[in-house]
Amino acid sequence: MKFIEVRFRNFRILHDLRINFSTNSRLPFTVLRAENATAKTTILSALQWILFGEDGLPLHGKGYRIHHLDWNVEDSKTVDIEVELKFEHTFERHDPGGSLIKTTQAYLARRTAEEEILGPNQWNRTKSLFTMYKQSNSGWTPVPNAEIRLRQIMGSNLKDIFFLDGDRALTFITSDISKNDKRKLVRSAIRDMLDVEILEKVRSRVDKTISQIRTKERDFPEAKEVVETGDRVTELKNKLHKKEEKLKGINSDLAGILPLIKGTEDKIKDVLVKGDKEKLKEELSTAQVDLVNVRKRSKELAGEHSELFGAESLNLHLLANDVQRTDRLLDKLEKKGQIPRSALPILRGYLQTEECICQRPLTKGSIEYKRVEELIARQESASETDDRLTQLLYIASGKLHDLEQGDPKWQSEVRRVISERNDMEKSVKEIETKVKQLETTVAGLPDANITFLTSQLKMYREQKTELDQNKGGLEAELPVLKGAARIETNRYEKLLSKSKASKRLKSDYLAAADVFGVIDEVYKAIEKSEIPEVSETMNRFFLDMIRSDPERNAIMRRAEVTKDYDITVYGPKKRILNTDSDLNGASLRALTLSFVLSLIKVSGVAAPNVIDTPLGMMDPLIKQSVLEILVSNSVQPILFLTSSEIRDCEGFLDEKAGLVTTLINTSHYPEKLKNEPPGGSFPRAITCSCNHRQFCDICELANNAGSNLQRRTP
Repeated sequence: MKFIEVRFRNFRILHDLRINFSTNSRLPFTVLRAENATAKTTILSALQWILFGEDGLPLHGKGYRIHHLDWNVEDSKTVDIEVELKFEHTFERHDPGGSLIKTTQAYLARRTAEEEILGPNQWNRTKSLFTMYKQSNSGWTPVPNAEIRLRQIMGSNLKDIFFLDGDRALTFITSDISKNDKRKLVRSAIRDMLDVEILEKVRSRVDKTISQIRTKERDFPEAKEVVETGDRVTELKNKLHKKEEKLKGINSDLAGILPLIKGTEDKIKDVLVKGDKEKLKEELSTAQVDLVNVRKRSKELAGEHSELFGAESLNLHLLANDVQRTDRLLDKLEKKGQIPRSALPILRGYLQTEECICQRPLTKGSIEYKRVEELIARQESASETDDRLTQLLYIASGKLHDLEQGDPKWQSEVRRVISERNDMEKSVKEIETKVKQLETTVAGLPDANITFLTSQLKMYREQKTELDQNKGGLEAELPVLKGAARIETNRYEKLLSKSKASKRLKSDYLAAADVFGVIDEVYKAIEKSEIPEVSETMNRFFLDMIRSDPERNAIMRRAEVTKDYDITVYGPKKRILNTDSDLNGASLRALTLSFVLSLIKVSGVAAPNVIDTPLGMMDPLIKQSVLEILVSNSVQPILFLTSSEIRDCEGFLDEKAGLVTTLINTSHYPEKLKNEPPGGSFPRAITCSCNHRQFCDICELANNAGSNLQRRTP
């Protein structure tokens, strides 16, 4: 089986994304270059979802949101989700002459679902549908019983081995779970890859056959005790089988939930270190409102300041010298008697009384009358100027008094306005800086909601507690059931041998029991022969990856899967090394990859190996060794690599990578990305055509210092 192309729509941050894969056997590597928090794990989950449905999701999909966290419910409360995978599979058969014939068939698988958003952290996933088509000369034709056909093509045991998260895979080795649980994980992985599951199904069918034989005993009235004992055996074995299957499911769920708890805890720690995005958004919104308010107040103060410059007090102070000089001139005129003028009212009185000051008559029309009229006219012509001077005299006297007294109110207003303006300008600068910092921080934070993450962590922990309790109950119950079933089976066989029931029935039962025993022997033979082969292959891969030569005093001399299903590393003098303290991160990843690849090698299953961050914490030599072993032992290696993982491996990828695609998280702008992504920074995953040696305007990092990447020409 080989992947050709996958398309994601509305699967978390994968809004609308398409990825192609290399099917070239000479250039087998497909590399997805992506920095941390760029949807690599999401792509891994989406690929598992299309192939395995809800079982492919963490915790079998329970509590796992598929839709985008920032989905706008105002547009629609229903989200249509779709993943479409195009792949090919090569079937092998032998012709009558014994020659091997290979036939390659292309398929198109599509899984869809609908999520209804009920609240901030509530949703309901419905209408899940899986369809598959095969390519023919007439186009794509539907494949009936699509899920069953897919299982026939790829088996049901590929999920945890062929889809590998570099961090989660360490569960096989590290101390995050108990030693007993690690053994069960290793045992389960080996059993799955070596098709022990098929033997278990055959054994289950034989068990049913034995039950049917016991049912026929009812035809013999004298065999009442045999029948009753046989019924108890059947009941006990059915109960035992169900509880064993339930325990297996619980162990699988526990293995899946532990990395989820740790991953969520790490996300919460990361968010708390960098800042709660939702709280920071609220803080940013408040700061932006504050900025608007202080800018408005600053503008108002500028207006008040401007009005103070037009105040009379300021103008008087500015004209103080002129006022004082004018007052002195007017004072002189007053002393000379030129102002104020007072003759006009007297002269008008003479004309009204028609009598002069000398008591001579002023008859209207007389020469004397006309002379007084001429004098009044001359006086009136000079009076306007004199009146103005007189008014000015009084004004100048008043203003001079004001100058001598001063205006403390105006001065205090000026001081207040200047002080407030200085404070406002300082506040504007501080809030502008705060807004800019918050905008940058919020843009660079992961797409995480602390409230949502906390509720998820609580849910995961509650689920783990419930699983632990159920597991404890089952582990206590199973030995009792096994003992009871063994006792009743022995009793049944003794009763059957003494019974007068049909010899044919006895022989049928014994034959079925023999088949059951043969299956157990086959299983033991597989454990005895295949597991050592897995162990030897793992050891070879591991030592080659870390370039350890036992003959040259290497610290790590051997890796082994023990008969108790422990993955053990030995040092000098066969001393067992502690995988948590004696092995570094690179060696742990190499050991995990070696175990997984050894299972694939021994089982002979041909399928894509999708591995997230396999080269983390490795030095250049170990990286090179890991890639060499991967390319030699994987049909289609698909690697999700960060730039740091790619560093020092560029030459190898030049020779062996058929397709390299760069993945970008648009929400990383502007903190990590230099340029605003096409379509804006709404959180979503996009790709560009840059390979492991290139960058472009879309994927260029804000801090590209020290990078050996070359700008890709369009």
